[in-house]
Amino acid sequence: MNKVVAALLLPALLLPLAACGTKSYTYDTKFAVDGKGTAKVSLEYPGGKGPHVSTEKLPAVIGLIPEGLGKVTMHVQAQDGPVTCRIIVEQKQMDQKSGKDVTCATELTEDTEN
Repeated sequence: MNKVVAALLLPALLLPLAACGTKSYTYDTKFAVDGKGTAKVSLEYPGGKGPHVSTEKLPAVIGLIPEGLGKVTMHVQAQDGPVTCRIIVEQKQMDQKSGKDVTCATELTEDTEN
């Protein structure tokens, strides 16, 4: 009887440990644009429905959490001089570009730390 109880309890005891090892595929992502004036910013990311386009007063930081794995892209068209775009994932800078018309990109993969 004790062996039966132990066999039934073992999976229940191991389940919480298994949950500790699962990886979340959500990443705190920041899209930063430094410069002066305004810029047209286009964002594409996993879970987003098409590019999200906005005009931002600079400097600007847009934060979001993409849903899942895949490519993350920010295209910036400066209106008033050069800008620098940066993509930051989980507080780690993944890409940076400078100019008047720039694109920053990175890939969220299973190896991306969160």
